Amino acid sequence: MNSYIQKPVDFDHFWETVKQMGLYWLAVGQPASASQHLSIAKGQGLMSEDRPKAIVVCKRPVRVLFVEDNPADLELCLRELKKADLEVCADLVQSPEEFEERLRTTHYDIVLADYNLSGWTGMDALAFLREKGKDIPFILVTGALGEEMAVECVRKGVSDYIRKDCLARLPVAICRALEEKHLRDERKRGEELLAHLAAIVESSDDAIIGKTLDGIILTWNRAAERLYGYSAEEMKGQPISVLMPRERPNELIAILERLRRGEGIAHYETVRCRKDGRRIDVSLTVSPIKDAAGNVIGASAIARNITQRKQAERQLKKAL
Repeated sequence: MNSYIQKPVDFDHFWETVKQMGLYWLAVGQPASASQHLSIAKGQGLMSEDRPKAIVVCKRPVRVLFVEDNPADLELCLRELKKADLEVCADLVQSPEEFEERLRTTHYDIVLADYNLSGWTGMDALAFLREKGKDIPFILVTGALGEEMAVECVRKGVSDYIRKDCLARLPVAICRALEEKHLRDERKRGEELLAHLAAIVESSDDAIIGKTLDGIILTWNRAAERLYGYSAEEMKGQPISVLMPRERPNELIAILERLRRGEGIAHYETVRCRKDGRRIDVSLTVSPIKDAAGNVIGASAIARNITQRKQAERQLKKAL
């Protein structure tokens, strides 16, 4: 549990708590842009003009599954969501069988469950949800719940809990839970993309090396192991100059200077040294790596073995 609001509710305390919970960045008095799933708009009527009202603006109706055995409490929740201009499509279930069936046949954005239900509990519903591998935000909407029990529920995966005598918090809690889910999904997609790119690098027939702007090796794929004879464990943390012939001392300096200026080098034919001492002809493509702000933070080098082609060219010249 990140915070709580004590009754009677003081709005200044409420808004400070919302900001501390990480929602202050959400736009006040601005329409939702294409990139925003949620925002906080300025309200009218419930408070003075200089104070924001927690109105949740969604790109689409939020599909909510209520796990509640008291229809009157469901109506109170829906009333609060309507007051906050939160458009929802809601379904109600009361039994474990109904809960399982709804999850099997319908996609929901969030689950709102009472803690004490007839013959089971909201935590039973959460356990079933996690058992099925569904990452759906889950909020407990319940009566009195001790602090120790609340902390235990959050530890087990509850996104938040709302007391039924403080339902005004419900729209903000939903807003926060949906935003956290959005961030989790973005992070997961990013991790999957990185794993995919890493697999491409590892399966490439070309040697791919990542290094700092000082020429210190950070990554070394399997093709680099085959090309140069060094293992990744041997080369990570070593200077790239290990591969440079002694008679080419200025080549690396020139390459690093160009990288620092943000310039790349394409299909540069040169010579490198293997671990066994043999020299090989390679075609190098070296590119700067930039961060989100456009600053050059490193470099990638792709090397292809062209020894056979260069040997054939030299033999052809001799024959002519």
